[in-house]
Amino acid sequence: MDNVIIIKNKLNANYSGTTRINIANAEESLSKGEEKEYESREADAALLAEYIKSHDHRAYILLVSYNNLGRIDTKNINNTEIENIFIGEADIVPVSGFEKCNIKYRMYKKIENKKVIINLLDGIDMNLAEDYEAGSYVMVRKIASLAGTVRDMLTMPLPGKMKKDYMKHTEEYVLADYAQHNCMCKRAYGLLKEDVSRNEFQRDRERIVNSRAFRRLVDKAQVFSAEKGDHYRTRMTHTLEVNQIAKAISASLSLNLDLTEAIALAHDLGHTPFGHQGERTLRDILYGIECTGLFHININNFNYEKQLGGFKHNYQGVRVLSKLEEKYVDYAGLDISFQVLEGILKHTRLKDANINEFIGEEYAGELHIDKPFCVNLEGQVVAIADEIAQRGHDIDDAITSGLIDVEELLESLAAYKFQDLYKKLKKEMEAISSDRRPYINHRELVIGRISSCIVGYFINDVVNQSKKNIEDYGADYTDGIFDERLIKFSKNGEACCLFLEKLINKRVISDSEVAKFDYNAGVVIRKLFESYYKNPKLLHSGTLRKIYVDTLLSQNPQVAGDAIDLMNGNLDIVRQEIEEITNAEITDLSDEKQKLIFEKRKILIRNIVDYIAGMTDSYAMKEYHKIH
Repeated sequence: MDNVIIIKNKLNANYSGTTRINIANAEESLSKGEEKEYESREADAALLAEYIKSHDHRAYILLVSYNNLGRIDTKNINNTEIENIFIGEADIVPVSGFEKCNIKYRMYKKIENKKVIINLLDGIDMNLAEDYEAGSYVMVRKIASLAGTVRDMLTMPLPGKMKKDYMKHTEEYVLADYAQHNCMCKRAYGLLKEDVSRNEFQRDRERIVNSRAFRRLVDKAQVFSAEKGDHYRTRMTHTLEVNQIAKAISASLSLNLDLTEAIALAHDLGHTPFGHQGERTLRDILYGIECTGLFHININNFNYEKQLGGFKHNYQGVRVLSKLEEKYVDYAGLDISFQVLEGILKHTRLKDANINEFIGEEYAGELHIDKPFCVNLEGQVVAIADEIAQRGHDIDDAITSGLIDVEELLESLAAYKFQDLYKKLKKEMEAISSDRRPYINHRELVIGRISSCIVGYFINDVVNQSKKNIEDYGADYTDGIFDERLIKFSKNGEACCLFLEKLINKRVISDSEVAKFDYNAGVVIRKLFESYYKNPKLLHSGTLRKIYVDTLLSQNPQVAGDAIDLMNGNLDIVRQEIEEITNAEITDLSDEKQKLIFEKRKILIRNIVDYIAGMTDSYAMKEYHKIH
């Protein structure tokens, strides 16, 4: 629908009775949601009748109320003579046969902000005083750009309906009673018809694998950057290893493998470029620790975490799947089940972020945010599989890079009384030394067997201990909710895992090469953020579009009504808007004007974070070199 009806409504006309009626009808339509009718004057009625002979009778409608000549001044917006614009949807309806037509309409918004008014009318080259025929007050135009802007302004988010009555599904494997079953699945929307050939958690897994965020994992660092060598882990290879370990544990416990795999494949989708240093830098920026003073907030005891939302990759993973990925017409995100989202959120500690910034407040309760662990066992499995994978491949990478010696590792395990793991590793080393066959690469075989033994040891430890914990669990779990963390290491297994973690932190994480990588990562992230904040026009067009959409869909009606398109808007208005959003001093959030600016600033900041967090390592470096 590209038709737009523009009705001019002069406020200081000599005869203002009709003007008052037009405004009263528009106000009533807006406040009560009622349909009203605009009775066209003779010239306009004939014009409309002629128009619908060759055009659609449906249109967007703008009732433009103005003084004097309705002039627009982009340099000094207060001189603009247009006072407000009602916008809505209309039907051109015939009266007296098809010779004349009136307009039935329903108004949805009233725009009073001069910047938004100028931006809305920018580019259509309309003069209220001169472009209308004598005695005419209605103009109908087919303008795709104006119709698109109005369409955006009228867009309302689809409310979730909480789909949770899924059918029972026969999986290819036998599930324990304590596993998550298909009929337990819960989604925010659940609009797609159920598929008899796939259970709901299979659908989650497939949506995740086909997402853009998943593809980007191949070029995101784990500990070492890709420049270190082709054989070091990336975020993608780590994800696949976690998936393999998690499925091995779940299979042994008769848990839902499809749900386990969906959580495992998605658990790191919110990770930034450059590993945890990228994450820490974004967090510190939002905490006011890095880039001090950038946001021009001068309020004593300002709570940055509460007000700006903070950042952590597990929270960002939930945001990616529920808000940022786009695949469906009716809603943003992939409508991933809450079971998967909770598993992503709780695969690591809950801290450094406010969940309401990452998923709608109405859904936070579905993630059981009051509990630090996942209430479904599949999510608990992925959390511990993540730890196991890290111990295994960090040791692998450390030995490969020469930061840890094999003999030193064995001696340390023996000295710290981790005899079970020590004996397994010692046995493997003895088998390799027996020269059963000619080895192509002795060192690679040693490293491979050590990593495999460590992972296997922890898998068996977790399976044995978790079986006991599940058997001893006395509370009801028929709803699939567990009030305790049951998927655990044994006491000795936990101590061994902690020992290896400390060893990695001491020898690898503190290594000078890793330190240099982290330092450079911090510099790149800071510079990118500062540049995008100071000049948002440097952002990708998709991010600029999302800033506009997020502003339009703000729950604060005043913010939504003051949305300015930073990509396609009038250049003067966009420049003024950017200057105000980025540089206006915020000293008192009880002031309505400052609160409005702050809300827009938060939207800009969060979208910059989303853009940077979604970058791969190589794309971030490319953007950095383009800007600096």
